[in-house]
Amino acid sequence: MGLLHFLLDGSFPQKNFAESRAKLDRLSADWTETVDYEGTSRRAERLLLLHPLSAADVLQLAAALVAVEERTRGFGFVTLDERLAAAAEKEGFSVVGA
Repeated sequence: MGLLHFLLDGSFPQKNFAESRAKLDRLSADWTETVDYEGTSRRAERLLLLHPLSAADVLQLAAALVAVEERTRGFGFVTLDERLAAAAEKEGFSVVGA
């Protein structure tokens, strides 16, 4: 779930949201975003058949696979979700966080 969701449901104080958002903005300067929507969609369809994941998690994993051109060796995948972590490991990523 995203930061805004926690803010809106009242479980995340406004002050913490602002601090977390600022950290996220700093981190975003160092990550890569994929724009190959068609390739991501194709991989997501395959992943849905292989892993018990939500559509959002499948898209995240598919986008990561597109970003590394399916060559996962040496690349990390950050998640706190255990099912997503297990799927990422099966796809060859080194998982950080779960």
